[in-house]
Amino acid sequence: MAAGTLTCAILSTLMVIVFPGDHEMDHQRRRHERVDWTTVAAANALAAIAFLLQHGFNALRIILNNTFEQR
Repeated sequence: MAAGTLTCAILSTLMVIVFPGDHEMDHQRRRHERVDWTTVAAANALAAIAFLLQHGFNALRIILNNTFEQR
């Protein structure tokens, strides 16, 4: 259970780096190019999935940790 708690904490922390920046959109705007909204939608979907995974791993970590402490 301790290994599971640690694994969930690490995975939850790693999900933070998945959030995409607006670097590509800013680059396209500076060059006066047309913004590819398909890429923007995919980046937003990836960010939403990463957000849900981050909080899911955090919730699982809390459950594992509480069970581990009670035993």
